[in-house]
Amino acid sequence: MSALEDNQDYALEEFENIEFSKNIEEVNFKKCTFTNVDFSYCDLSKVYFENCQFLNCDFSNAFFPKFINKGNFYDTCKLLGTNFIEASFEKATFSHCQMKYSNFADCRINNVTFNDCNLESSSFMNLEKIKNLCFNDCSLKECEFFKVSLNGIDLRTCNLNGIRIGFEELKGVIVTSSQAVTLATILQIQIKEIGEEIE
Repeated sequence: MSALEDNQDYALEEFENIEFSKNIEEVNFKKCTFTNVDFSYCDLSKVYFENCQFLNCDFSNAFFPKFINKGNFYDTCKLLGTNFIEASFEKATFSHCQMKYSNFADCRINNVTFNDCNLESSSFMNLEKIKNLCFNDCSLKECEFFKVSLNGIDLRTCNLNGIRIGFEELKGVIVTSSQAVTLATILQIQIKEIGEEIE
């Protein structure tokens, strides 16, 4: 299929090597597969995806305000600067994705996994409803975490260098001993053994 139309429902369709319309509206996709599709700079606020697969797609600078993301799988996709403000994620998986500068502020997250993703300089703010959020082998370098509980979340395989985070957000987070030292430095905590000189 090479063209998409407004006000349509698509199910079990395959889309490959096309450019998504920047202003498409009121379109529903269920159990569809997208391969090498360009969604960059699209406004997807009135598009619904459920149980879809996205393979090597480009969502760079796409706009997903209040987007409902249910059961979708993203593999080797580019999501640079993608805006997910107030989006809802349920049973979503991102694998091997480039996601630098993405914005997840005010999102609802339920059963979301990031595998081997580059999330550098992305923002996770005001995430009041989180359930089963997983980061595996991800770069969270210089990411921003504020007003989000990381209690019980395992970050041991992630790069946390330069992460921007507060005391409250760190309660209950799972990290390695070396990561704990990195976080202490970020929070300006001085670690000194007894007898060491205090600056």
